[in-house]
Amino acid sequence: MESYLKAIRGCTDFAGRTTRLDFWMYQLVAGLVFAACIVLDHAFGFTPGAGGNSLFYALAAIFHVVPGLSVSVRRLHDTGRSGWWMLIGYTPLLALPPALVDPSLGAAALILSLAGPICLFAMYCLKSSPEANRFGPAQVWR
Repeated sequence: MESYLKAIRGCTDFAGRTTRLDFWMYQLVAGLVFAACIVLDHAFGFTPGAGGNSLFYALAAIFHVVPGLSVSVRRLHDTGRSGWWMLIGYTPLLALPPALVDPSLGAAALILSLAGPICLFAMYCLKSSPEANRFGPAQVWR
């Protein structure tokens, strides 16, 4: 919970580094918040999906956009990479429109659309660089 709150408090800080533990703990707590919001939506009669309203989930998503981006950028910094590497997570947006126009591109579009997010996930899983890098000093593991 401490890692989650630290990410929320530092949501406008896109500089510096975030350890692997802090990143994944933030992701875990945020996932639990989203799960609780889905339960609340169902309990109050909000039906997520096509044509439905998901009030609590939508509010949680809006609240978590900036903290999620900043903790992700700082995690990439911790591995010695620029935050711009996050853009490879958006390859599905580039691969799907051609597949909709020409269905014969289906397999190639699927592979292309999965490559970016898988590479980004792998970068998030890498060890922190043990020495200071251009984004700041090494974090002490706790």
